[in-house]
Amino acid sequence: MKKRTISIILWFVVSIMLIAIFSSCEGIGEDNPVLDSSKYPLTLEELNAINQAWSGGNFADNVEDVGWLDGGTCVYAKYGDCIVIGVSNGMTNEYSECTVSGYLFKYSRNTIHVYYNGEIYKLPEAYENELLTDAQIKELWELHNACILKNEDYLVTETELVAINQLWGEKPFAEHIADIESLGGAGAFLYGRFGSCIVLGKFGETDDMSEYTVADKEFMFSNSVLKVYKDNKLYSLPEAYKDELLTDENIEKIYELHCTRILRSSSVITSKWLDRINRLWGGMQFADTVEDVAFRQKANSFVYAFYNSEEIIVLGKTSAVAGDSEFTVAGYTFRLLDMIIKVDCDGELCSLEEAYSRGLLTENQIRELYELHTSLALTE
Repeated sequence: MKKRTISIILWFVVSIMLIAIFSSCEGIGEDNPVLDSSKYPLTLEELNAINQAWSGGNFADNVEDVGWLDGGTCVYAKYGDCIVIGVSNGMTNEYSECTVSGYLFKYSRNTIHVYYNGEIYKLPEAYENELLTDAQIKELWELHNACILKNEDYLVTETELVAINQLWGEKPFAEHIADIESLGGAGAFLYGRFGSCIVLGKFGETDDMSEYTVADKEFMFSNSVLKVYKDNKLYSLPEAYKDELLTDENIEKIYELHCTRILRSSSVITSKWLDRINRLWGGMQFADTVEDVAFRQKANSFVYAFYNSEEIIVLGKTSAVAGDSEFTVAGYTFRLLDMIIKVDCDGELCSLEEAYSRGLLTENQIRELYELHTSLALTE
């Protein structure tokens, strides 16, 4: 009995020791990198070593100057004795790219380096010298795309721009890569890169409004166009989706960007539409000018959504004289505080309840409108 008790105690002690040993090694072994949302601060000793190896001045003057995936200097991760570091805004003003372990890293005025044993390596060099594994490169790539590259960094290279301009039409997409902005009010802009596709947009291509549906998402355009570039060819968004160049997930992301960033930077309805809405609105008009109408954001006059090819427009307007009210449509209760919701269906103005009862809006569309109404804080 005594021997058995001693054996149990020994087994328990050994188990605790093994757990402690494996815990202390976590993230050091090549096959078990640790990347989470925690920061990787540099010690003063580590910073001094990096600065000594860094060419052309210090990597950073103080440990407080080094952030985690932000700021001019940052730490991506630590893998054992390897410290993966980044520098932005100042190291280079060029856009470049490199492929490591099959992953394409795009740089926009920034670079990635690896410090190891008194030496600074570029990312491809570190991988070639087997300082980083395939799994670690993958995680670095995901971090780089998610945290370092912002929308404004998904710009095209000079070579890509030359090809795009040759295909675009009478006028070039943009004269220089510096003229291309991200999802703003610029003439030429990018939605982003989706796999090997570059999704482009441009204002001023047409004075008309248009719309089409792709993967059940209704895209509405006002004085702008959207095109997809791949392998020296330009496609419309429906063509790119039909040819399986873009996935449903890609379309959903592009649609989200289009609604929240693109349409807000241009007039969302034409003067003709506004004149019609004002005639139908009754009493005080809906808005004085098209510039006064916002898209999916809280404003005096705004558009919730566009549906179908019959020009169904769901409109909202804040008005102190409207008072507070509520109504239920398709099981969703809309609570209105000093505002009005109306639906313009091809020149006929009606309430949301009427539009649903007449089959002009589906239950899914009512649900989307309810979620929009709630998310826009229009109920408080």
